Amino acid sequence: MIPDDRYDELLRQALGLELAAISQLPLADRWAALERIWELQGESPADRAWPTERGNDPELEEGWDPSGTYRPDVVRQVYEELVHTGKIRPRER
Repeated sequence: MIPDDRYDELLRQALGLELAAISQLPLADRWAALERIWELQGESPADRAWPTERGNDPELEEGWDPSGTYRPDVVRQVYEELVHTGKIRPRER
């Protein structure tokens, strides 16, 4: 079993400070944070849906990342919002 502090360190290395902190939130808060990230990235639920077989998906919106990753500026903004509301304690980089 990996000690908690080592696990946290590995998580930060893999995901980055902000996304690692968001991933450690309780489930409801985590989903709310992800919804906020998607909202700020301009994604709608249809954007996250499985592509249609006919290939008639709408054109990608500007700023949308089709790889499914999160823009670092958006993750940082949501992280700072969560720190401001007290759901996440700020950590050193």
